[in-house]
Amino acid sequence: MVLSRLKSLPSRTSDTAEIDLLSFEDALEGVSATVLLEAVRQVNQAVLGHAFHPSPPELRMLCDKIQRQISEDRARKAEGERQRRESEQRRLQHEKTKTPEARARVATMLSRFNQDHEARQAAARSDGLSETADQVRDRLKGQIGETAFNNIPDLPVRDTFKQVGHAR
Repeated sequence: MVLSRLKSLPSRTSDTAEIDLLSFEDALEGVSATVLLEAVRQVNQAVLGHAFHPSPPELRMLCDKIQRQISEDRARKAEGERQRRESEQRRLQHEKTKTPEARARVATMLSRFNQDHEARQAAARSDGLSETADQVRDRLKGQIGETAFNNIPDLPVRDTFKQVGHAR
């Protein structure tokens, strides 16, 4: 039996081995052999934090923890597989809709968009909306005068942007 691997550990056993065996049978009811084997391996690797033979409830809690991890791993794997299948189905469905007519419609819409975009950019350039900062500064100096322009206060610098050692 798997529990025989734990016999080398000091234990807090009762007076009779029969009571101990019944306690472990009750505590480990429904636990698979794989989970129990992993729990015993972890006990021998001092996962419980002590060097004693585990009590039946301790061993059951460790088995439950291992089973929970296994179940979560299976669920995560199943979810990943489901998402992969859905992605593949969407890709196949998308491939079906790529008919020559659909491609022509998309090409027409794209060319219309590009023409409209180029026209808007040309209009913005002719409206003077694409001025650089230097051009704006020179234009304002010409409109209000250099003295008035130089008297315009700068925006205050927020404290979060001040350099360490240079803050006022």
